[in-house]
Amino acid sequence: SFVCLEVIDERAADDHGPAWERLLLPRSGRARLEGLRLCGFAVGAMDKAVTLIYERRVKEQHPGAEAWIARCTRQLSETFALLERERAARPEPYLIGTSMSHADVALCCLFTLVREALPDLLAEGGLPALRAHAAHFEALAKFEARLTASSCDPSLKYGASAIVS
Repeated sequence: SFVCLEVIDERAADDHGPAWERLLLPRSGRARLEGLRLCGFAVGAMDKAVTLIYERRVKEQHPGAEAWIARCTRQLSETFALLERERAARPEPYLIGTSMSHADVALCCLFTLVREALPDLLAEGGLPALRAHAAHFEALAKFEARLTASSCDPSLKYGASAIVS
């Protein structure tokens, strides 16, 4: 979660000083604000995706849930369109600066969650910049270890089976 990443950064800054190069989000300035903005959209979309997973699961039990599901789906689609434009506008491998940031992690996790749990929301071949972003980060050893573990242990998986089971 964003809070976990913030705690890691705080500890790194305490251990290595506030100018430590490996922080996942700068401590101040425009890059921090841009990272927070992108994280806000990605984390908000993850919340909306989880809402959709739950709502789809219980819609038979709640009359009128279809309108709420349609609204959440529209909001998620609009946020994906915004994030696709943001990612496509940045040819660098990272969203903020020259190294991985909170925004990179959040965007990858969002795409992976939706791809696994709500695949019908992703048009085949659509969102090429977000797909490439997720593929880039999922190929990193840090992400690959997590993805491998989640495919072996259902309690670690972020996909629909873990969320709605």
